[in-house]
Amino acid sequence: MGLRAQSSIEFLFCTGFAMAILVISVLIYYQSQEEAAILSQYVESQRICHEVAMQISAIVSAGNGTQAMLLRPLTAQGYTLYISAGNRTAVVALGGQTASCNLATSNASNGTSTSFYISQDTRIRNEGGGVVIG
Repeated sequence: MGLRAQSSIEFLFCTGFAMAILVISVLIYYQSQEEAAILSQYVESQRICHEVAMQISAIVSAGNGTQAMLLRPLTAQGYTLYISAGNRTAVVALGGQTASCNLATSNASNGTSTSFYISQDTRIRNEGGGVVIG
């Protein structure tokens, strides 16, 4: 009888140990999935920011009188795009992640302010060395 009890206890111990390893593995997996989603949002917000900054820089470098459409990237939905010309930055917020990038000019406005949101595709033009968006 003692041998059966010992083997039962060993079986329960091994099963409990295997379950503990399984639970730890599942927790690590879900944590890494969450971190990957956060990193993915951050990388996407950086990509959007650089794409918009590139469009603005192209108009700045093209010279006075140049016009084009400033197209908001469509790959991600639900992001906000903010221009702060005084700080020479574009800021993108996507899913709790914020990324900023430098602009080629500090002379950008929407006609009334140098700090503004861009919520849709809009016209961008170089007027006298300054960029007017909207």
